[in-house]
Amino acid sequence: MRTALKQAVSEAVGTAALVFVGLASIAIFLGDEIAAISVLPHLLRLLLVLLGFGAVITAVILSPVGSISGAHINPAVSLAFALRGDLPWKNLPLVISGQLLGGWLGAQAAVAIWHRTLAGLSFGVTHHNAQFPLWASIIVELGGTLLLVWLIFWLLATGKRREVIAVAVGGYIWLFGWATATISGASFNPARSLGPAIAGHDYRELWLYILFPLAGAAIAAMWCRIAPASCGCRIQEGCR
Repeated sequence: MRTALKQAVSEAVGTAALVFVGLASIAIFLGDEIAAISVLPHLLRLLLVLLGFGAVITAVILSPVGSISGAHINPAVSLAFALRGDLPWKNLPLVISGQLLGGWLGAQAAVAIWHRTLAGLSFGVTHHNAQFPLWASIIVELGGTLLLVWLIFWLLATGKRREVIAVAVGGYIWLFGWATATISGASFNPARSLGPAIAGHDYRELWLYILFPLAGAAIAAMWCRIAPASCGCRIQEGCR
């Protein structure tokens, strides 16, 4: 129980940092308070927003959070580790509770600082872009989380250093998130979506950002168990 609580607190801190910095990036780069930024093309401003998300993920992985709990900072990633047998199922509810609490705290802190700006930006809540069919956002959230989990498992299985993992995962969120943000908002993380939804009292389409990242993570985890070689595992080395 003590280990699970330590993991949960670590995940709460890491997820709070993720959501706080992410919403701060939205306020700074998509808001109109900084004239030099407000004149930039929208896609470039989105690139800067996603850079904020990617950079904080890299930083959290390299921080003590990474050493204590692995810096999942994402319920979908924790579910994948549980399905693969790396996280005890008895610890999963507490770990996810920590992540959801952290996401809420991070969102509340960001809204308290940038309330006016974030209010004009829907408080950073992730929404499906109505210019695309709904299935496009479903594919992005499911497929994006599936690829994220596969990347994490592959990096771990091939023995990459923590610094490499941190940069690779942060870079994936930055670039793949930028490529898909105009479709679904590029969440891939139920805690990232739930925190701002509570802060902004906007729960529209929240089901999409909970259900499909979890489904994508579960598919990736089960695939890596069925076909471990495709996830970088060598059977003789004892990979699951």
